[in-house]
Amino acid sequence: MGSLEGGAMGRKRPCRIRRKKPCAICRRWFLPHGSAGMRQKVCSAPECQRERGRRSMRGLRRRERVVDREDRLRERIRGEEKGVGTWQLGEAPLGRLDWSAVRDAVGSQVLVVIDESMKLALGWVRYAVAPQLLGLQSRSPKHGGPGPRYDLGPARPPP
Repeated sequence: MGSLEGGAMGRKRPCRIRRKKPCAICRRWFLPHGSAGMRQKVCSAPECQRERGRRSMRGLRRRERVVDREDRLRERIRGEEKGVGTWQLGEAPLGRLDWSAVRDAVGSQVLVVIDESMKLALGWVRYAVAPQLLGLQSRSPKHGGPGPRYDLGPARPPP
């Protein structure tokens, strides 16, 4: 630990002692920058800084490779002409996928499981939504209800 020295207003605070450490790239000993402290792993030589950046980007690309692969697969399955938010009234949701690309990605057996699962889910949604629509239609004239919203009686002749 460091020694205590006087600071502002006479307070005592610990003094950080910087120690030399070897560069992770060139193995030369260097004194870390005061703000970086012991987190600094590489000396300030331009070659070592370039190599540090290159290694860092290689690690980032390796981690992002899976995400990029998934994004490319999504684009291939959706197809180019089919946008994500451009739904047409009455369009079948299962028709928006390029099923040959899905088969290429997961195989025939998984494709059949996905297809049947989606059909079951769509059937369940239709079954659940239909009674709600009937209930709305019976309560609201805006949705095709039985009659006028306010029963005011017969119209009066103009004065």
